[in-house]
Amino acid sequence: MACWLAAAYSLGMKDGALVLVDCLGFRGIWNRVNPQQLIDRLKSIETEAAARVVPRYSSSMLSFGPIRFHLRLLSDTVVLSIQYEPDAYADGAVPDERQKNLLVSVACESAAVLAYLFMDSEMPLPLRGCVSFGGHLCDGNFLIGPAVDQAAEYMNEPEGAFIWVLPGVAERHKTFRARSLAITEAPNEIIMAAQRMAAERGADVAEELLKHTEAGSELFVEALRLTYAQILAAPTIIENYPMPIKRGSVIDAAIINPFMAARNEEDRKRIMNRYDEFLKGDRIDIWIKRQNTLKFLALAEKAAAEFRQSLGSGERPQNSPK
Repeated sequence: MACWLAAAYSLGMKDGALVLVDCLGFRGIWNRVNPQQLIDRLKSIETEAAARVVPRYSSSMLSFGPIRFHLRLLSDTVVLSIQYEPDAYADGAVPDERQKNLLVSVACESAAVLAYLFMDSEMPLPLRGCVSFGGHLCDGNFLIGPAVDQAAEYMNEPEGAFIWVLPGVAERHKTFRARSLAITEAPNEIIMAAQRMAAERGADVAEELLKHTEAGSELFVEALRLTYAQILAAPTIIENYPMPIKRGSVIDAAIINPFMAARNEEDRKRIMNRYDEFLKGDRIDIWIKRQNTLKFLALAEKAAAEFRQSLGSGERPQNSPK
C-alpha cells in the first residue's frame, strides 16, 4: 500500500482542496422533467461555473503559484479539485501551510458559487456534499486519493441541502482568515508592498489601484485596510451550525453559504423561493430535509444580507482586528 501511494504521488498526487457534491432529489428526475432539457441545463452549469470560478484565481498572483482547477460533472455528481499547478513544484518547492490554507479558502468560495448556480434556474437542483483537503490526483474523469475517499465517505451525511466543510478543513479556513485579517493591521509599507506584489503577479485590480493619485497616502492605505477587512469578514461559511446528520444525530459544522454568490436582495429571495418550491414531497425524509434546509437558509440569507449592507459603511466588521 505504501509503495502504491508513493507511486501515485510521483505521478502527480498533490495536496489540495476538493469539493464533492451531488443533487438532492435527482433519482427519477427524468420522470418530472424533460431529459434533454436536464442535460442541456447541466452542460450550461458546467460552462458557467468554469467561467465564474476559474478566472478569478488562475493568475500567478497567488503565494505559491497559479491554481489549477479541475471541474467535472458526472451525472448528478459535481467534483471540483483545487490544487497548485504542477510547474509550481519545480526544483523541489512545496507550499507551506498558509499557502495550502489558501486553497481551502478558494474552494469554499467556489462551493458557494456552485450551490448558487445549481439553484439559479427554472430547473433548480439543490446540492449536498462536503469540502475535503489532502492528497489527490485528478486526470480527466479519473480521481483518486485520500481527499477523494474522505469526501466520498462524508458527502451524504447531512440531512438536508448542506455543503459542509469537514472539521479539519474548517480549521484551515479559520486559520487562513484570521491570519489574513491580521495582515490588515500591518504597517503602511507592508500593505503597499503586498499591493505591489499582487500587481506584479497579475492582479489587474491591484495594478489599477496603484495608479491612483493618492496611492501610498495615509488615507489610501486606510481605505485598503477597511476594504480588505470587510471582504475577509464575508460569511462564506456559517460556522458551528448544528447540522442534522443521518441516524438522528447533530454535529456542529461549518456550512457553505449559498447566498454569498448572490448580488443583491432580489437574487437571494429568488434562490430562497426555489429551495422552498423544490423541497416538497409526500415522504417524511423529504419533510425532514426541507425543514432542516430552510431553517439553515434563513440564517445564511440574513448573514449575507448583513454583509452586503456593511460594505462601504466605513466601519470595520465586528470580527476584524481592532
